[in-house]
Amino acid sequence: MKLLIHAYFIPSLYKVTARISSLLSLVLFLFFAQSSLICATELKPVPPQEIIPSSKITDDSKPITAITEKVIPQEEKKKEIIISSSEADDVKNNIKTLMKTKKCRYCLLKGANLYRFNLTGVDLEGANLEGARLTRAELNNTNLKNAILSNAKLFRASMFKANLEGADLRKANLKWCSLYKANLKGANLNGASLYRANAYGADFTGAQLRDIKYYQANTEGTIGFHEALNAAKKTIESPLK
Repeated sequence: MKLLIHAYFIPSLYKVTARISSLLSLVLFLFFAQSSLICATELKPVPPQEIIPSSKITDDSKPITAITEKVIPQEEKKKEIIISSSEADDVKNNIKTLMKTKKCRYCLLKGANLYRFNLTGVDLEGANLEGARLTRAELNNTNLKNAILSNAKLFRASMFKANLEGADLRKANLKWCSLYKANLKGANLNGASLYRANAYGADFTGAQLRDIKYYQANTEGTIGFHEALNAAKKTIESPLK
């Protein structure tokens, strides 16, 4: 009798155990497959950072490449200047003329990307450079008399002995730039930021300095700077923008 029980039940038990094990494996497989599918549908691919190159302008003495990036440096996160397509074409042509002739008086360069451009000694008298990107540009001995540079980005630009007489520099970003012995007579710098700028020996006679930020700027040896400040009733303040 015991032999019959062993002969009948033991193989059956093994079969049941094998079936249960197979069912469990199937259930686990379906569970993990469904979880992987859910994760795959929920995860969205991150698009790569887009870099849009603009026209490449080459100087005779030094090749220069203009780059426009979607990721804007912290110092330049301000309202962008909007220009029409026809104006953009004019700006592009004027940049080519400027680099070829070293002169672009009273021309349209509104919103131009002149990042790291070497513009030493060029004539830009009366040019419209509103909102132009001149970050780290070389503007030494450059003629910018009566030029429009409102909202221009001149962060770390070099403007050694530049002529900025009567220039419109309202709300311009002049942080860390060099204005060493620059001519700023009668210039409008209302709302401009000169944080850590080097203005040693610069001439500010008759300049408008209302609401400027010049915390830690070097104003040693300047001409008319403090008189212009007193006229604007301005006091030193920390750079908030």
